[in-house]
Amino acid sequence: MRSILLVGSVGAGKTTLRQRLLGGDFDYAKTQAIEVHDGVIDTPGEFLESRFYKNALINASWEVESVVLVQAADLRGTRFPPGFSTAFNREVLGVVTKCADAPDQHREAAVGALHLAGASRVFCIDSITGDGVEELLEVLCHR
Repeated sequence: MRSILLVGSVGAGKTTLRQRLLGGDFDYAKTQAIEVHDGVIDTPGEFLESRFYKNALINASWEVESVVLVQAADLRGTRFPPGFSTAFNREVLGVVTKCADAPDQHREAAVGALHLAGASRVFCIDSITGDGVEELLEVLCHR
């Protein structure tokens, strides 16, 4: 799998996505600092939510092949401003998490927000059930 940086709000599902992608057990501890696991950089949601940490995200992106913007389908609104991806000199993908039980309108709003933020492709997945993860892995693993 190529190296990636996960960026998203608190509770968006970044850590659960990382655990699903790497095949580990689900462990729900709050991410307090940038964590690196087998080429996947997991960031605290506060890094997106506070403009003071934006440089940390940009610096972390230098170590990866792709940036993955993570938006939960069950969260109203988005923290990704339009054109957010222009801060990164990397491929930027979008992942909508928690899609299994989300209404269509919430999934569509999250997909639209990620496209507006500049994600080149957006995947709707559910990290717990695994729905949609295979398609994302195909892209991340160059299959």
